[in-house]
Amino acid sequence: MLLFGGVDCDRHIVANTFVYYPMINSWIKPNTKEEPSARIEHTMTTLCETRVVLFGGEDDSWNLAEKNDTWMFDGVTETWSRVKLSENSNSIPPRSFHSAVSIHQPNNSCICKESLLVFGGLKSSSKPMWELRCIDDLTSSVTYKWVTRKIPEKVPDYQTPLVSVFSFNTYATFVWGQS
Repeated sequence: MLLFGGVDCDRHIVANTFVYYPMINSWIKPNTKEEPSARIEHTMTTLCETRVVLFGGEDDSWNLAEKNDTWMFDGVTETWSRVKLSENSNSIPPRSFHSAVSIHQPNNSCICKESLLVFGGLKSSSKPMWELRCIDDLTSSVTYKWVTRKIPEKVPDYQTPLVSVFSFNTYATFVWGQS
């Protein structure tokens, strides 16, 4: 289990990384050289068992400005690295209270193609964002590209906070929340 950010006992937004190891029933703070800035209301999504993608959230400024940066945590080396976007990538608007899910697409090799899907969220004006964004393949390159996906005509009423899960049996993503 990986924890990052949040609020400490003194109500400060923090940039701490902790890894829980169930075999030894212990939390360990890795010695990371680089890590995302302090934040809350971000998403962290698991990729292929050993990597986690962090996206968005709100920073520690007095106005809680939304973030649009993307980071990858490598569970083997216990290091963070900022995800590099290609020059022709559309930037994704900053957001918090969004939902993210990884989609694993096995191919003929031992490596599976993994995509990160981000839906909804709030911008600083507290208006809901009705958009679906995706990084199509987080396994094959050094730089990545955000693409906009078409949203179905019928969408659920906006709900916050959003929670999502990907089903391997049906290859469908389920999103739910409270209004």
